[in-house]
Amino acid sequence: MTTTFHNFETPWSEFTGEGENYDLYRPSYPAEVARVIIDHVTNKHLDGAIVDVGSGTGLFTRVLAAEVKGRLSVIGVDPNADMTHVAVKSAPSGLQITFRIAPAEQLPLPDRSVSAVAAATAAHRFDRPAFYNEVARTLLPGGILALVHNRHRYWDSPALAEYHEFVEQCISEYRRGTFTTAAGTYSTIDFYSELGADRRFEDVNVRHWNWEFDTSLSHFLALSFSSSLIQRSASAIGKQAVTEKLTEIFERYSQKGLLRQPHVTEVTFATKTNDRISRKMSAAVLTTDLASDGYHSGLIRVPISTGRSAFGWTAIPVISVKNGNGPCALLLGGCHGDEYEGQIALRLLSQELKCRTISGQVIIIPGLNGPAVHSGSRLSPFDDGNLNTAFPGVPIGKPTQVLAHFIEASLLPRAALVVDTHSGGHNVEYACCAMLPPISETTQRERLFELARVLGMPMTFVLDQEDHNAGSIFAACERVGVSAIAAELGGGATINIDALRFLTEGILRILAYLKILREPARKSDTETILIRRLPISETVCAPESGLFQPAVNPGDEVEADQIAGWIHNIEAPWSSPKEVRFSRGGKILCRRLPVPTMQGDGLFKLGVDWR
Repeated sequence: MTTTFHNFETPWSEFTGEGENYDLYRPSYPAEVARVIIDHVTNKHLDGAIVDVGSGTGLFTRVLAAEVKGRLSVIGVDPNADMTHVAVKSAPSGLQITFRIAPAEQLPLPDRSVSAVAAATAAHRFDRPAFYNEVARTLLPGGILALVHNRHRYWDSPALAEYHEFVEQCISEYRRGTFTTAAGTYSTIDFYSELGADRRFEDVNVRHWNWEFDTSLSHFLALSFSSSLIQRSASAIGKQAVTEKLTEIFERYSQKGLLRQPHVTEVTFATKTNDRISRKMSAAVLTTDLASDGYHSGLIRVPISTGRSAFGWTAIPVISVKNGNGPCALLLGGCHGDEYEGQIALRLLSQELKCRTISGQVIIIPGLNGPAVHSGSRLSPFDDGNLNTAFPGVPIGKPTQVLAHFIEASLLPRAALVVDTHSGGHNVEYACCAMLPPISETTQRERLFELARVLGMPMTFVLDQEDHNAGSIFAACERVGVSAIAAELGGGATINIDALRFLTEGILRILAYLKILREPARKSDTETILIRRLPISETVCAPESGLFQPAVNPGDEVEADQIAGWIHNIEAPWSSPKEVRFSRGGKILCRRLPVPTMQGDGLFKLGVDWR
């Protein structure tokens, strides 16, 4: 390990003398973030260095080096000598890391020598235009930039919400969700838009990793005082007063001597363009500014070419309601054009939010697959595209592919939660259900179960792993790192009034639970039942063609060998109808609506107890 020392007068001097505590008590970063960076470099066959800018005590530098495993050189660059001394001491001898002391705006690196540049909880303090110039200068074409930030999930923790409320009282200009700037002030920063507007970068996207850890009181206090927010609060009202308040928060919310701290690691990725190739941009265009406060509406314009119009575009309406900082909820309806409960519910909510006070943002797209909505069909009439199998899409291609790419690359990264509303369309009727993706990670599962309880549908089913669809919205959310919950309710290409009420009231409760709505989160009157939907291989299907007479309805409980219905022979009405029986018991989630039935048509889907 080598270190180069210089002296720099920088705004980072407030960290001088704090290196030991910072390194000891600050949480590190998910290894998955480093793997994304290293996988990109490997897939692009790049052989330049991996650089961590604003490396501090080397928390993320060490994560990168552990994933590189000596294949490429790893360099940490930071302007603060004290923090860098600690980084040198803390780096294990087996990791090949070089540390250099220099500002982000003057990287001590040759042109086109770097495969990846990362900045972990640091870029908000940079002179970013100058930093981006240095990144563009030093990155190899195809190299990756990763702006990494660990942040409190205060919307998931009453303790952290009170913590930030206290800081807001101590520091008048601070608001939760803002960053400390190079000037020492506080401001919101949209890294995604900054890089998206810079033609030297492409494939800009944002991903999230949720995680949490427990702290003792001593750890909680030491961790808090390693933060510039708490240091400035102590300067304002005194260290003793701050310590007493933090202790009060800990004692109020801790359990068995430990305080759970939910965090999210948010990463904005961008790829350096090839200087000799024009930037590849999505063919879809958004006509409204999602970063602005207020009530705004606009369109996603997707190019089309049809027999009637050789060139033109189709429009998908978008509504944004935003007020300051806070979580963003993305509400989607009309992924299939003949599913109407969600489309109407979201239109009603867009009006309701005009008279509600929010903190954060709600983005509403009532008719996501616009062409299918206009034609009243499940699929797009332009390309027979099923939007819920089209992700991640392509930036230039068929309309459904382009729309899927725009949603995954430009909209999902903004959200803390996606609520995707579905119903049965023309052919299927669903009981009022919430739907969750296949979940293996315990913490994520419990959080989604809690959201399902807040949504308040009578049933909540989890998809079986066998039904995992890499082209679905659920899969897109998983790739981006955003939580998602869906509704499946009603159907028949009509409006189920009870389903509409369940959905609109449930989404309002979720917005209050996320603290986007500034009002108490009300408890649902309905206790949801958690079940697992049986995989597609266990769908009850018609054994022969004819006229199907059902014996049960969605929501009914059935037993193994119970009659599901009868299929009547069209040509021989004098013959006895064919009995259809359930091979196993469970809850009826949905049933086929049309009476004329062909052999192999799905008749019922069942769910069984989650446990």
